[in-house]
Amino acid sequence: MSGDLDSGKLLLPEEEIVFRRKATGLVRTAGIFTTAAVAFLFVTQGIFFYPTTAIYEYPGLNLPLSYSFATIIMVWSAFAVMYVTVAMPRTSSDYVAVSRLIHPVIGYMGSVLQWQLFLNWAGGSTGIQAWWLGAYFGQIGTMLKLPDLVSLGSYLATDFTAALSYGIIVNTIFALICLVGMRWYGRFATFFFVVPVVLVMVGAGVLGYYTMAGPAATRAAWDATYGAGAYQEIINVSDKYGWADWVAKAELGPNGYGFPGDWSWAATANAVLPAGFAVWGYEISNMAAGEIKEPSKTYPYAIILSTVLVTIWYLSAAYFMTTTFGDWLSRYVYVMYGGNGADEVKLNPVAFPNIATFQAGLVGGWSFPLAALLGITAYLIYLPSAMVLILLASRNMFSWSFDRVFPEAFSKVNARWHTPHWSILFVYLVSLVYMVAVLQYPYLLAVNVYASATLRYIFVCWAAMVLPYYRPELWERTAPWRIGGIPLATIIGIIGTFTTTWFFVKVLSLLKGDDFSILYQAFWIAFSVVLFGIYTHHNKKIGVDQEALFKTIPPA
Repeated sequence: MSGDLDSGKLLLPEEEIVFRRKATGLVRTAGIFTTAAVAFLFVTQGIFFYPTTAIYEYPGLNLPLSYSFATIIMVWSAFAVMYVTVAMPRTSSDYVAVSRLIHPVIGYMGSVLQWQLFLNWAGGSTGIQAWWLGAYFGQIGTMLKLPDLVSLGSYLATDFTAALSYGIIVNTIFALICLVGMRWYGRFATFFFVVPVVLVMVGAGVLGYYTMAGPAATRAAWDATYGAGAYQEIINVSDKYGWADWVAKAELGPNGYGFPGDWSWAATANAVLPAGFAVWGYEISNMAAGEIKEPSKTYPYAIILSTVLVTIWYLSAAYFMTTTFGDWLSRYVYVMYGGNGADEVKLNPVAFPNIATFQAGLVGGWSFPLAALLGITAYLIYLPSAMVLILLASRNMFSWSFDRVFPEAFSKVNARWHTPHWSILFVYLVSLVYMVAVLQYPYLLAVNVYASATLRYIFVCWAAMVLPYYRPELWERTAPWRIGGIPLATIIGIIGTFTTTWFFVKVLSLLKGDDFSILYQAFWIAFSVVLFGIYTHHNKKIGVDQEALFKTIPPA
């Protein structure tokens, strides 16, 4: 039964019956930086959106604590994926593991749900990028007192045709990058990894400095960027439009706007859910595990590197952003995100507030080039989202096709570039459909993505839990440690099952009363099961031993 997974040897003698090819045709060229970049670029988009929404939706929260709890919850499922990926370093390793260790239908369902959310995000996030770029132009135009640039920003941030046109161009470029192979892909991914990391570190330093410098220095820096009275303008407008009554909902007294003032455990706990949305995906490079060099070593090191960087950034950003600005941050979000008097703001840029906005606003008065660089960080991290997501979704399709539960054309690999070209083309085209849908109905992206993701995490935690018992020879290839006689993989799977199930139940509570979202989720679950049944029937008719197939690890 045992065999060398990385050499392409299979684990059963039926290999020539169950798989048409003895090798996938994919090439292991992705190194540690490419592997880390895919995960980093996937996870970090949330830091520019969810802290702001949480501050508005849950007045009185302790933002750093919410992100700490979310990290603790989500990291277990990431460890579970890491275990099964090292044990079975194959494309879409979570699908391979769940379908071999739990049940093929469960593995297929979780993978299809993951696939559609990748498509949802690949299209939706790219269309929304135009909004981020528009917000950036608006901020820079306000700093430089250039009304034409502010108008351009407003156009990009509000016009459907502009956002759609932008999104089509960007997705086309990144689909081509995915097509021409992992070597070129790795170069682009590394660039989009290294440059934002540098900007993130500089931005964190800026916030840390003003945290120590104090409120007076923060006010002076903001006024130096946007003009005398800009800082006070936010206070005046927020007071006029009821900020005090809004934060009073936290019922914590005069300083009850949240950390570093008085904060509420209830608001903090409620904000764990959007924080979890922001931090999920630490391990997501596993989708391309079949193309990672020395995956048993490279993959864990890369994921640990990315996870450490993300965690430090998220927690430091949450801490420094709240302590630097205090209640003024809550006021700014109330005005800009809540739309409470934003049309009366004259000195400050009217745009969606995010950490890049605040970092740039602190340095624009003494270094416009630095402000311009820090301000574009959000856009730079969002920019390659389609590049990451098209890669991931195409590898989902490849793995099903190789298992003969999807049209076999999607497992064909281009002889020149060693990429699954038909899968990439299909994913690209469907992403454009989702782009139109999300630009018209953003809620489709905001909630449904995560309802699907959590099921996949639950399933892979189950796989990690049983791995040492069902396939001990594969578990021995990982970190076969025990605590009190119980395999560490099993302990991680158990903890991850509880934490991720809690997260799933909380996500379902968001869908309550939203008939469209409920039907959307039900459709994809039913579709995956029906599609698997169709291919099972087809395989039986043509003589494929599907039971043997799902007892076998696919070739490399």
